[in-house]
Amino acid sequence: MEKKYVLMNDGGTPQLSEEDKAALMDEFVAKAKADLAIEAKADIEKINQLIAAERKVYEEMLKGNLTEADFKAYQDKSHTEEEAIKTRLDELETKADRPPAPPGPGEDKGDKEPSEEAKAFLKYVREDKQGLDPEEMKLMKISDDVSAGYTAPIEISSQIIKKITELSKIRQIAEVQTIGASAIEFPKEGEDTVTVAWDDETLAAGDYKFKMEKWDPKNLRALVTPHKNLLADSMFNLEQYIVDKTAEKYNRKEGTSFISGPGTPARPEGMLTHADVQIQISGDANDLLADGIIKLFYKLPEAYVSNAKFLMKRATVQNIRLFKDTQDRYIWQPSYQMGQPELLLGKPIIEDPDMPTVAGNAYPIIFGDVKQAYLIVDRQQIEMQRLVEKYALEGLIGLLFWKRMDAQVRNASAIVKQKISAT
Repeated sequence: MEKKYVLMNDGGTPQLSEEDKAALMDEFVAKAKADLAIEAKADIEKINQLIAAERKVYEEMLKGNLTEADFKAYQDKSHTEEEAIKTRLDELETKADRPPAPPGPGEDKGDKEPSEEAKAFLKYVREDKQGLDPEEMKLMKISDDVSAGYTAPIEISSQIIKKITELSKIRQIAEVQTIGASAIEFPKEGEDTVTVAWDDETLAAGDYKFKMEKWDPKNLRALVTPHKNLLADSMFNLEQYIVDKTAEKYNRKEGTSFISGPGTPARPEGMLTHADVQIQISGDANDLLADGIIKLFYKLPEAYVSNAKFLMKRATVQNIRLFKDTQDRYIWQPSYQMGQPELLLGKPIIEDPDMPTVAGNAYPIIFGDVKQAYLIVDRQQIEMQRLVEKYALEGLIGLLFWKRMDAQVRNASAIVKQKISAT
């Protein structure tokens, strides 16, 4: 029921109590704010017109219910509220029209102030050693492994690793460890590692078939070559540029190794390369078959099924979606629900561009618990060497980054690969 705030004084002149005046003003402001929230912020003029129209409606309603003095006071207060809202809208419009200023040297996207080490490092990237004062030079950490190179501050190294993980499908589902040492050993699991027994059974000593395997990080270099004028621009967000460009280059190179790396002293071992990973044939010399994929699913040991995923190239997903039965009906009916991953036999599909294409004797699908099967190790430090003379004729500055990582299969039982083969 609509409220009426009308009271009569002894002379019969309509007037409002102070409480009702305040309530009426609150109602007006709330109504105006509600209408403002509904309107698009970009349409500032329309919103201003709406405020004025709302005020006029309320003024017409109140003219016969307020004394002249009260009505004038209401007008003054409502105009003040209206101007305050308009001022705020003007500020929002100005902010919307103004392009955001790029963060300066050493700044990141967040509110956290960069460390003094990061500031000195980014200044070195821009200006070389000649641009650093003695105190800044003390903050620079000389690389133990790279001649004439410096170790990137931990916050920048961490940002690069984080960005690589965001880009890498394998890093998101594998186990990743960060180490400070030059190398580290982890156990590789064999079979029958643990024995269990009831009280009425004999409990034999566990036959622990663990063997220690060494993860020895390999050198992976990334060369970024910005123009010298870009580095000289103080408005250029150098830190974000370094993070984005190096992460992009590292991700492309790592991705191939995670799938098919040879496992040599210079390169990591890929999941398809490991000799002990089980194989399930497709049943056809040149293509995938529905029966072969079902057999692949059930070949994986039950212990690893709960967290298992299919890993394949996007084109392979299309190949499977085109499977039809004898009545020309599609066998696979994927979920079209927004935000839900595609499922095959109830398990998620991870699309990875580095997986092989469907072809004779190829291995286009991996199925299993990749987190149990594959371990990636990163050295915490990332080094950088600044190259000036090498690219001087092109007006470029070479930024050579050295990252160290290793990866290999540690539990071959946790994944199965599908081979395109009839036998």
